[in-house]
Amino acid sequence: MKRFTLLLVILFVAMPAYTQSRLQQADTLYKEALQQYRKRDLTSALTQIEKALSLLQKAEYHYLNGMIFESMNKDLRAVSSYEAALKLDPQFDEALFQKSLIYLNYGDPTQAVKDLTKLIDRGGVRTTRGVYFETDRHGQRGTSITTLATLKSKLYYYRGQAHSEQENYESAIDDFNSAITHDSISEYFVGRGLAYQKMKNEQLAINDYKRAILLDSTDQIAWYNLALIFPEVELPNELLVDNTF
Repeated sequence: MKRFTLLLVILFVAMPAYTQSRLQQADTLYKEALQQYRKRDLTSALTQIEKALSLLQKAEYHYLNGMIFESMNKDLRAVSSYEAALKLDPQFDEALFQKSLIYLNYGDPTQAVKDLTKLIDRGGVRTTRGVYFETDRHGQRGTSITTLATLKSKLYYYRGQAHSEQENYESAIDDFNSAITHDSISEYFVGRGLAYQKMKNEQLAINDYKRAILLDSTDQIAWYNLALIFPEVELPNELLVDNTF
């Protein structure tokens, strides 16, 4: 009887220490995976994060796993990782955001609308667990660092794109209007112009393309669509000699 009691005491003391060791080991592996991911050593990062997940199921681990898969162009596996993160933490906004963009890019605008609507309906993101690097494709503004908390206009813009993919152009225009209210960016006017163009409202489309060009005179998409419906427009010389235009 004494042996049995002693064994129970030993197990009771030892098990928390064992659990603590697993937690520490998982956290170390996660940090190593994050460092490797930042160095773009994706294979090593994936190995480390999967070892961490074998020890502990944690939303942050699944999120990093998803980011690694995205960087490896394995977007379907990334979606599974983001969904696993959201199952553990339904308020993990960055995972929901990344998932919505994959659905938008892979032709599932209905799911993209659902995910983006969840983010918008929360009234803005209160906490930030991820940092995004936005690169201006024309090189005018360089690369800026932002967080999901400052991307509210983008949420409306992306949902507007998803509505456009669904050919729900009135809802798309409403979202582009909201995006423009938060931030006047050339691509927002282009998005709204394309929606107006689909609705055969060419004058409003022309107006938006011109506004986009005022904000960014090198916006090729704005120039291209403006020229399609307004052939009289005089294109700038730098675009005429640009082989990509």
